[in-house]
Amino acid sequence: MTPPRDARRKPWIAALLSVLLPGVGHMYAGALERGFIVLCVWWIIVVAMFALTAILPAWIGAFLPYVVILAGLAAVMNDAARTARRAPRPFIPQSYNRWYVYLVVPVLAGPTIFGPIAALVRKNFYEAYTIPTISMAPTILSGDYIYATKLRGAVQRGDNVVYHHHGVKFVKRVVGLPGDTITMRNERVLVNARPTVEPYVTPSDDDPRANWGPLVVPTHSYFVLGDNRGQSVDSREYGPIDADSVTQRPIGIYFSKDLASGAIRWNRIGRNVSH
Repeated sequence: MTPPRDARRKPWIAALLSVLLPGVGHMYAGALERGFIVLCVWWIIVVAMFALTAILPAWIGAFLPYVVILAGLAAVMNDAARTARRAPRPFIPQSYNRWYVYLVVPVLAGPTIFGPIAALVRKNFYEAYTIPTISMAPTILSGDYIYATKLRGAVQRGDNVVYHHHGVKFVKRVVGLPGDTITMRNERVLVNARPTVEPYVTPSDDDPRANWGPLVVPTHSYFVLGDNRGQSVDSREYGPIDADSVTQRPIGIYFSKDLASGAIRWNRIGRNVSH
């Protein structure tokens, strides 16, 4: 009788397979149950990390996803390599120890698992956006990469919010709450006849919308403006927005680059943009 072939596991292959999908490297090493546990723990940690990001300071939230994902992946790769080195000798391949299984599982399981989890994270915790316009300069510049979290708590005057209008998402600043009387005189916003202090505004010398009002913000609505008043399409064009259209609050900048030169703007990374 021919003795079974000793198909020894290579640690470096186990580590590389873990990059495709955490747990697959352990499957390759013959530890199916351990691989399943690693896969579950990996996604629990990822979701928990995004949940924490919603309550952490912006400069921490800007780096936390990268740090946790890279550190966690390194730990998974190391554990898969160790599992391969400790595989029993001789190593007799099981039915799932086939090269095509290691490729098919990530291709099929990846979207099946990642899709619902990504939707869960975006809906409840964290979503990333790339800003293409200068309507919120200088608070948020074109080329800023920001992250936003689910709206929790009451919206206040001066808050920046993410809302959808005609199927498109925007970031603007709330200047009027339900029942407020809003007026603009020489680009200066007055709320209930009182001038507001807006150090974040970029003024415009020739904006035809510099004088208007008064108008009363309807119930269950907000009046929003861009900080770059001369370059923003906002409630001055389409009126107050419905409160239900506000879904998220921008928190911080996790990356930024000048779109013209391609230079990374390191000094902007980690900035809070919620107010």
